[in-house]
Amino acid sequence: MGQTQQSGPPPPGPGDPAAPLYAPAAPGQAAGTAGNRAAGTWPPPRLRVYASRTRLRFGLVAGLAAVLGPLAASQLLPMFSARLAALAPTPALRWIGVLAGLVLMGRCAFQWVARLPAIEFSELGVCAWLHGPYRRPFFVPWNRVRAARRGSATPGANASTVIRAADALCLQIAEDDEFRIPAIAAGARMPVRGAGPSELAWPQRMLDDPIDSLLDSIARIRASGEQHRHAPSQACTGT
Repeated sequence: MGQTQQSGPPPPGPGDPAAPLYAPAAPGQAAGTAGNRAAGTWPPPRLRVYASRTRLRFGLVAGLAAVLGPLAASQLLPMFSARLAALAPTPALRWIGVLAGLVLMGRCAFQWVARLPAIEFSELGVCAWLHGPYRRPFFVPWNRVRAARRGSATPGANASTVIRAADALCLQIAEDDEFRIPAIAAGARMPVRGAGPSELAWPQRMLDDPIDSLLDSIARIRASGEQHRHAPSQACTGT
């Protein structure tokens, strides 16, 4: 029997303009872009910036103190005098302290393990979680990002947002009638409004990585994104 010949044009190759931007994955292979595979830069570069764990450390210590403090006070105070024994917390207060401490420790421990990003930079653009790591991110394509720089932030209604000059990762965003930065809560820790117009700022003390190192990585990812353009619908993963 002779071989059956297939009719029609051959499928486009990786360098063909007609090739799909996101090629289907073969068995055992992760899905990705044809441009990245052809250029030998697979997987596509992605930078996830995480919030500092200092607040979580304080939360774990405070939760542990809320659990052990009332228990220790109820056992130690009666050992000194009857007057101090009267200051010992009641069983109801001890239970309230234990439950509150366990809830606080559980929340901080989950955030420590989950390690959700505050910002994510990819070839497509920037995903910023403006209202916390469990909310929908705000996506900014690269053609809307004027610059990523080291700068300062304006003081907000919350005193915790006041930082030193030149101590924040700032993104200058091009806004118009069709594209606006969502409103940010007055007491938000990050991001906050930058010193320049249409600018978002993430204070250095709220981030794990140094700003200079982040700026170098952002520049490389943006340059790679200008070479390989993708569909905006697959910009943010958040996982």
